[in-house]
Amino acid sequence: FKGTFDGNGHTIKNFYQNTWEMKGDYNGNYYNTAMGLFAYVYNATIKNLTVENFSSDGEFTPTGVIAAYADFGATFENIAIIHCNPRVYNIGNGGIVGCVGWYTKETVYTPVKFENITVDNTNKITALWGSWDVACGGIVGQYYPTSGQTSANKPANGGVHFENCHV
Repeated sequence: FKGTFDGNGHTIKNFYQNTWEMKGDYNGNYYNTAMGLFAYVYNATIKNLTVENFSSDGEFTPTGVIAAYADFGATFENIAIIHCNPRVYNIGNGGIVGCVGWYTKETVYTPVKFENITVDNTNKITALWGSWDVACGGIVGQYYPTSGQTSANKPANGGVHFENCHV
């Protein structure tokens, strides 16, 4: 997704995703699937939205309640996540975004921004099967400093900006 999605204060409720139903497999196709309201957010804004009662089950499928992947200039603002239960095995799982920085190859990187975010204590962001190799986070599951974001050449403000976020 590239553009602006303004939820206009509305709530999206009661949706479920399952990576096996999305035809992920062990032949490298699992990274082509992604779970969340959006699969990939690049240079876009998602704002003014509440998501309630999202749940998922997946393997090798980045999962975020709002987006599986976010890169280069994506902005998430005025978002509340309540009663959600994203669950995944072997990859990033976050209350807002599963993986930040996975695809970016930009030499000048615009940070991914999270502003006025609430992921309250009604949520359960978890790994399936007690997995030792899942990164779970209240806002971002995993951050990958790819070629455009190495410590030698990323801008001083880094690749991710958080402001007024509550988990």
